[in-house]
Amino acid sequence: MRSLIAHKRLNLKRRVIAFADRGLVALRSRAPKPIAQALTAARRRALKIDARRRASRIAALQAELVSLRASPGSQIQRLGEAAEGTRGASAEARPGLGLGAGDPHYRAWVGPPQAYDLRASMQVSLLLAAGLRETHQLVEVGCGSLRAGRMLIPYLLPGHYFGIEPTRWVVEEGIKHELGEDILRIKRPSFRFVDDFSATGFEVEFDFALAQSVFSHTYPDMTLAGLSGVSKALAPNGKLFANFVETETTSEDGSGWLYPGCTTYTWERMREIIEVSGLVARKIEWLPGMRWFVAAKPGHEEEIDGLARRLRPPLVTVGPAIAPNRAERGPQ
Repeated sequence: MRSLIAHKRLNLKRRVIAFADRGLVALRSRAPKPIAQALTAARRRALKIDARRRASRIAALQAELVSLRASPGSQIQRLGEAAEGTRGASAEARPGLGLGAGDPHYRAWVGPPQAYDLRASMQVSLLLAAGLRETHQLVEVGCGSLRAGRMLIPYLLPGHYFGIEPTRWVVEEGIKHELGEDILRIKRPSFRFVDDFSATGFEVEFDFALAQSVFSHTYPDMTLAGLSGVSKALAPNGKLFANFVETETTSEDGSGWLYPGCTTYTWERMREIIEVSGLVARKIEWLPGMRWFVAAKPGHEEEIDGLARRLRPPLVTVGPAIAPNRAERGPQ
């Protein structure tokens, strides 16, 4: 604090000298030559005196700073030690790193913790590239620990983010550790903790819907229920962006949810279910490993055709962690 006060005093002196200097310049321009010369000489002497004082004061301040740094328990010393500790911290300190997908940790519960940031950024990038604006109403089906929501909630206007998630604790942990409780007051997100896809429960028509790694854990009957629920809640020109695991066979030997494993679909079978739900869809070439598609209500085929042609993955290195993990846990 003493150092700060001393520096402020020096700055004040410099401003006073600068102000006086401007006055001397104006006075010299109007004064007779002998008087102007005397004023110039006086100013030079004053500057020399100030320079000596300034040098002496700076030396004293430097000595004081050295003493403060060396004193045990000083604030400067503590800050320096904290900075060193931060630089030396291991990457293992990252939340959930080292856990497996599906472990009871808010980041691991929704997928590989090491890919938490990348999967979030890829989802948000897709929506923004497709035209998402802050004024749109968006519902995230299977919002989990707000992996994407931590970016979408601050971006959207208050009251424009809606999340459906059957596991309440994972949402609460996401708010606590990723966003903070104040976000509930500032951005007013809405959540429904249900084990179905009843997006109509919000009584809102959505411009955008997102379902990341939801239909990769549902058998056809549950996939149809999910798509039908979203279809009913979409605005007339609303869009659904979702993904699934595409293979040459469809998992037809079960019902409801499959976790921690994954279900698989052919594109023909998935498109058939989408059409039965009241939507039309087009594939999107977004990221390897998971098949993305955009779906809309009939009559908007031209628009989603344009999106399918235009949307391409960002030019970033996502690494192998982005590939679907067979043990990734979806909504329950």
